[in-house]
Amino acid sequence: MANSNNAAKVLSILLLGAAAGVTLGMLFAPDKGCKTRGKIFRKGEQSAEELQDRFDQFLDEMKREFDTMKDDAETFIKKKIESI
Repeated sequence: MANSNNAAKVLSILLLGAAAGVTLGMLFAPDKGCKTRGKIFRKGEQSAEELQDRFDQFLDEMKREFDTMKDDAETFIKKKIESI
């Protein structure tokens, strides 16, 4: 779990850096302002969708971890009760 947490942090930093680079690149591009703002808006929507997907994946992973821990705890309790 610690490795996936570290990997998620690194991925988040890389995505944030990439988004900042793209945004700065568009701001200094020779396009008209309205065209540049449209590009930034579309990129923002795309980033929001990617963030939502990552959050959904995180929730799924947490649910799987919780279910595993719950099953382990139930098994442990059953074994302790049987040994009494």
